[in-house]
Amino acid sequence: MPSIVGTLLLLSLALQACHAAPEFHSNPFNILDHLGSKGPYPISNRISSPIVLHATCKLAQIHVLARHGTRYPSNKESKRFIDLYALFSDAKIDHQHRWLRTWVNQYDPLKSNLLALAGDKDLYFLGKRLAARYNSFFRNSTYNANIFEFRASDTSRSSQSGSAFSIGLFEGDGPLGYSRIQPIFLYTIPKGIDRQLAMKHACPKWLKEGRINPFRDAQIDAFASLHLPAIAQRLNAQFPNLDLQPEHISDIYSLCGYEASFKGSTSTWCTLLQPPEVEALEYIEDMDEYFSFSYGNPLNEFLACDLVTNLVTDIEALISNNPAAKHGTFKFGHAETIKFLATLLNISHDDQPLLANATAQFICNRKYRTSQIVPFAANMVFEVLNCSNAGYKIRMMINERPVAIPGCVGGESAKDAHACPWETFRKLVSSKVGCDFQKVCALSTVKPLVTSNDDVTRMSLDRQ
Repeated sequence: MPSIVGTLLLLSLALQACHAAPEFHSNPFNILDHLGSKGPYPISNRISSPIVLHATCKLAQIHVLARHGTRYPSNKESKRFIDLYALFSDAKIDHQHRWLRTWVNQYDPLKSNLLALAGDKDLYFLGKRLAARYNSFFRNSTYNANIFEFRASDTSRSSQSGSAFSIGLFEGDGPLGYSRIQPIFLYTIPKGIDRQLAMKHACPKWLKEGRINPFRDAQIDAFASLHLPAIAQRLNAQFPNLDLQPEHISDIYSLCGYEASFKGSTSTWCTLLQPPEVEALEYIEDMDEYFSFSYGNPLNEFLACDLVTNLVTDIEALISNNPAAKHGTFKFGHAETIKFLATLLNISHDDQPLLANATAQFICNRKYRTSQIVPFAANMVFEVLNCSNAGYKIRMMINERPVAIPGCVGGESAKDAHACPWETFRKLVSSKVGCDFQKVCALSTVKPLVTSNDDVTRMSLDRQ
């Protein structure tokens, strides 16, 4: 095993490489940007500026896909947190970490995976901000269940998130109560057959090859074994009588994320980790997500094919002037829902895979970061624009920030930036639209495509 000094030196060099990158010159390390899928949503404002469009364009349709808001840990996580805190009971605590003597564990195992109050607020204020951004659009479109579709996966946290979002979106324009709340119709489909929002559960092939992946596990173990023991040793030396094991370090990282998302606080468990250690833990989670839900498995680029087919169908109904065309769709799922769609669209795709032997430069400058793609309440918004001089265009927002659609060049002006001509977008996704999901997900006896580093590298190059 590498010495603690040698390993921490590697971590330090990795962080230095991160901070040497141009994008870090004016942005000091902020742990909130590195907490993976347990991190808080990056926008806390309660209002948003109205959308600004080119004079010849108007918003014709809107599609929102959102992850549920902040949730309680799973039952397994909650029990691990209880065990972790107990380890500190006999340790000698320094002044900086005296919070360890008064910390209250609010992560009740009986509330496993339920939406937290913070999660209600995540989606409520997202709805308020989108209502402000698209004020003129919604002002001209009174709620009607036939033209505004609300759908959630078959979990309470997703349905509750959709409900909270709708309250924020239509508050003040509905018929009920002092706040003029608008009731909405929100439907779900049973998990095993939901191919749009809980697609992994509807895909037998993914359940076999995606969930169980020895190559992924070996890569994670190789990287973790280099870093986690060193962090445990450092903390055990810092707090006499503490007996942390390497597996406890991931629990500290997770607790740090939950504390930040539940309380907006980084003054408890986050203080146990140093910036280069956070970078390493973030990369460990990203490796897992990369192989489980993204480019590390070729199956993953097809998992959102039903979702994108539905998007294309709704937009083409609008373009063809179908009187039954929807004005907007609002769908609420999970982190992997967004990751599968982002993978289909080739978003945040690096030119090499996330492997244990990656260089520090690659780790620090990689595009694929779960922290940026799917924090709690993550969302993708597709704005369909009708431009009198250029036909229909589609513009994508990720977590309320415009993002260029890979393979598409937007307009030249700021008001038209990232707006992709509809015909171009349609061609980009043509190989996925109308896919045979059942055939894609059928189990086979063929050898899995991912069995070595060379296989993963080849797949990454094939997608460029």
